[in-house]
Amino acid sequence: MSGIVMFAALYLEMFPNSPAVLNMMGPINYWGGIAFFSLVIAAGRALLRHQAGWGLKASAICQALQVISFAFLNGPVLRIQAGPRVGINLSSTFVGLDLGFSSSFFIGSRTAGPAFEITVNALAAVWSILLMREWLRIRQVAPAAAA
Repeated sequence: MSGIVMFAALYLEMFPNSPAVLNMMGPINYWGGIAFFSLVIAAGRALLRHQAGWGLKASAICQALQVISFAFLNGPVLRIQAGPRVGINLSSTFVGLDLGFSSSFFIGSRTAGPAFEITVNALAAVWSILLMREWLRIRQVAPAAAA
């Protein structure tokens, strides 16, 4: 939810230099972020309304997208996060535990900073596996119940 609110505030120019931030962010990150955060919200609502079929599958996809984030100097960057994270951050300069809560969507390139940075979000990995297992279990039970 915070991602959608942030993008709306930037679009409505509620922050100083909002147009410059939007220009720097680019349309791929702006619209991709809106699409991702909207999918997260819709999947969460589906789970709350007991619409397990598509809600579990969409939630598993949302979690799977958050498992690995990476950035390479003069190369690609992918960072998609929506919620709590517990993981390991491996960089060319350090290794550390990554704990926190964040909302971010960024696809681009790195022009400065460490040579590489890879983050594995163990919490998102566990959730994506659990959600996918539950979706597969429900999918197998449904045809058997119809017979």
